Amino acid sequence: MTDLIAESQEALRQERLEALARRWGPWALLAAVAVVLGVVAWQGWAAADRAAREARTGAYIAAAEEGPGALAAAADSLGPLAPLARLTAGEPLDE
Repeated sequence: MTDLIAESQEALRQERLEALARRWGPWALLAAVAVVLGVVAWQGWAAADRAAREARTGAYIAAAEEGPGALAAAADSLGPLAPLARLTAGEPLDE
């Protein structure tokens, strides 16, 4: 008798689990895909940003090795490094 009750309880649990999976399974899968796509997008943006910063730094170093005139000429293309380039070239910042 207890085997019959245990089997029926197990079957009921299995049916409930299947109903839960049918109802929420697609949403859970969608959430997992959204998280993966979000992480991929974030990593792509970070890599592009890092590459742009490295390019600006390389341009700053190349201009600094050429001298103050090259730094002053390249200051506008250096983005956030422009104030540093102007200071290194001897230009005032308020221009």
